[in-house]
Amino acid sequence: MTNGAVDDTLQEIAEQLATAKASLPDAELLVEILEEAGEDASEVRALITETRVRIVGWERTLQRRGITVPSPKSKEEE
Repeated sequence: MTNGAVDDTLQEIAEQLATAKASLPDAELLVEILEEAGEDASEVRALITETRVRIVGWERTLQRRGITVPSPKSKEEE
């Protein structure tokens, strides 16, 4: 069983993951804009893919600990 401080930290991580997950569509849009402008965005696209994979990994880790990642806030809620 985890103690309160660990649970608090894991909950903070879950909230940060939700924020990161919510920002991915904006990052993907930026890549599309860069590519349309003729820029090489392959490294950025690779970072987005890596970030998505890491988010999924952390979500699984948190789920095993009984912590769920909150749904990202919609733009209207912010």
